[in-house]
Amino acid sequence: MSSERRVGKWRQVALLVLFLGLTSLVVLEFTSAREFGKAMASAAWYWIVVSALLFLASFYLYALLYRVGLQVVQVRSKTLELLAPLMVSIFLNTAAPVGEAIFVEYAAEHRQSGARAAAGVILVLVVDLATTLPFVVAGLAFLHSRGKLPSYDLIVCVLFVLVILLFVAALWLAKVRRSWLEKLLRWSQKAANRVARTFKRRESTSDTWAAQSADQFSEASTSMAAHPGLLATSVVVGLLFHAVNAAGLYTLFLAFGQHVALGTVTAGFSMSIVLYVVAVTPQGVGATESVMSLLFASMGVPSATAVVVAITYRIFNIWIPLVLGYLFARRMRIFGGQAAAKRPDQLT
Repeated sequence: MSSERRVGKWRQVALLVLFLGLTSLVVLEFTSAREFGKAMASAAWYWIVVSALLFLASFYLYALLYRVGLQVVQVRSKTLELLAPLMVSIFLNTAAPVGEAIFVEYAAEHRQSGARAAAGVILVLVVDLATTLPFVVAGLAFLHSRGKLPSYDLIVCVLFVLVILLFVAALWLAKVRRSWLEKLLRWSQKAANRVARTFKRRESTSDTWAAQSADQFSEASTSMAAHPGLLATSVVVGLLFHAVNAAGLYTLFLAFGQHVALGTVTAGFSMSIVLYVVAVTPQGVGATESVMSLLFASMGVPSATAVVVAITYRIFNIWIPLVLGYLFARRMRIFGGQAAAKRPDQLT
């Protein structure tokens, strides 16, 4: 086994330990192991099955969102075929934001433009984040109306909105002044590399990163303007994806015998998305479970049940996709899996 692969396996083990450790800390922070076990044992299996089906449907819609997003940039794909790359991208993004490489690889395997696929991923990311905003606003309004809006929830939501605005500004700048965007990206790249050198870390981007990223944003913005119908379709799919995901969270409350207001579900769901984006831990692990548990408990849900619902939701949304992503990754060409043995004329 090469040293690089050995380091990769140790990194995977370290991430697993981190995830398990932080999840255990969340449980012990809000309840005892005994109460947690009792709450888990009280689950109604039929509602768990309904929840699982809803989360499965949400991932199908997520793959559909990618299909429509790639179609906007004229990259053809199939929804079911995109499920595997989607899971792999979730797995890869636990360590670094490199998930887009999987969709570039998918396009290359199907003899299509990898550069356009990268632009399509940017488009999907913007639509995904933007269609979360109605849920975030509704959740914050509900918490404010109940006098349960803590300052940290408001701060992370503001940061989340700033992230969206940065992406929208980059798309706009790529459309009207691509050279300015490239200069800004080059400046940010130099600043990031300076920080990396300060901490004696390897520079994570190549010399061509700024130009390539500017090209991808330019391609995405041009394609969005040229295909308003497909763009509108992607927005509808994005809204459906989030709505089904929130419905899955609601049925988890029913599974553990809790009838809660839709506002509580919306607030918890929106905070899970916000922290997934802005939290410093991989996939927001630890922070997301803690904030969701605290939010649910503040709305009158028993502490043990609040933790169980939050963690079960994250198991369906993060843990299972991570495991599937790891298994799929071992079979993909980009990782030297079985697909690597195929000749170019065998790829379809």
